Amino acid sequence: MGKATTITMINYKGGVGKTTSVYNLCAGLNFLCDKRVLMIDLDPQCSLTNISLKALSRRDSKSVKIEDLNLNQTVNSIFREYLKKISLDIDPKIKLDDLILKGFYGNHDGFDFIPATMFDRSDSSKPPKGLDDLEIEIARQYFGENTLLNHITMLAKFFNDSGIEKQYDFIFFDCPPANSLITQNALMVSEYYLIPCIMDDMSSYGIPHMHNLIQNTIFKQLKENYVELLKSASQNTYLEYLKKESPKLLGIFETLRKTNVDTSSVRNLVKKNHNLFDSVIYNHIDTARTTSDGLSCFSVNIAKDIYSPHVCYSKLIAELLQDLNFAFDKKILAERTYQYY
Repeated sequence: MGKATTITMINYKGGVGKTTSVYNLCAGLNFLCDKRVLMIDLDPQCSLTNISLKALSRRDSKSVKIEDLNLNQTVNSIFREYLKKISLDIDPKIKLDDLILKGFYGNHDGFDFIPATMFDRSDSSKPPKGLDDLEIEIARQYFGENTLLNHITMLAKFFNDSGIEKQYDFIFFDCPPANSLITQNALMVSEYYLIPCIMDDMSSYGIPHMHNLIQNTIFKQLKENYVELLKSASQNTYLEYLKKESPKLLGIFETLRKTNVDTSSVRNLVKKNHNLFDSVIYNHIDTARTTSDGLSCFSVNIAKDIYSPHVCYSKLIAELLQDLNFAFDKKILAERTYQYY
C-alpha cells in the first residue's frame, strides 16, 4: 500500500450535511470499492464521533458513549501531546492501537475512525474540555517567530511521526464550519478539500470566498512567511507538508436538494469557476434516520428510487474515484449499492 489520499470535508456554513456525507462516503468507499478508510473527527460538536460510537455499540452489543472514551482514544490527545512537545520539549506518547478504533462497523475490515471528545479531563481542577477549549489554549501559546507555524502543523508532526498515511487508501477529516486552527491543521496535511453545499444564492457567494481564503490567505502567505526555513529544511520532516502544493479543491457537491426544487441557475453559476459534481444528494428522510442510528445509507432497505441516499452517494463515489484516477470495478460498485452493509 502506498500513501493515503487525504481529504478535508469543509464548509464554513453549517447545516449542509457535512458529517453525514463524510460518514456515508467513507462507508461507501470501504463497502463498494474495498478501500481502507480512516475518518478523523475534528469538529468540537463531535457529531461524527457520536454516530460512529452508535455503530460500535451495535457491534459490541453494549452502549459506548463519548464520555466513556479515555483521552488517549481521541484526537484531542494528539493536539495535547504535540502542544507539550512544542512548549515543554516532552516527546509525544501516542499509541495508534489506542487512538484508532478499528472495525467499529461490524465485521468490515478497513473502516476505522479517530474520535473527538468534549470530555477532556486532563485538568481535574477545571470542567471537562473539548476541541474548542483546546484550540483556545493553542492560540494563547506564543512560540516566538515560528508561532503560527507551530500552531497549524501539529497534525503534520503527528502524521510524519506515526506514518499513519501508509495504513489507508483514504483519510477524511470532518471539520467544524469555521476557519479555525484545527481546520487549518487538517488542510495542512490534506491533498484535497471537498465542499458539500446547498445550492442557494448565499452558498454560491460563500464558495469563492472560502476557496480564496484557503489558497491565498492561509497557504500562500504561510509559504511566503517561511520561505527561508523551507529552503533549509531537511527531508522527511513535518515541513514536507508545507513544501507540498497547497490542497486542491477536489470539487463541490450539492446536498439536501428537495425533489421539487430547480437549482440549475445556482449550479450554473458555481460551474463557471469550480468543479461541480453531477451527483446530487437529495433531502431524504432515511438519510438522517439511518445516520443518527450509526448506520450508513447502504445498511437498510431504503426505497430504491433515483433520490435514495445509497444511490446518490454511490454515484458521487464513482465520480470522486474517476476524478482521482483511482481504478475501481464499476460493475461491483453498482451491484453492491443494493446490498446490505
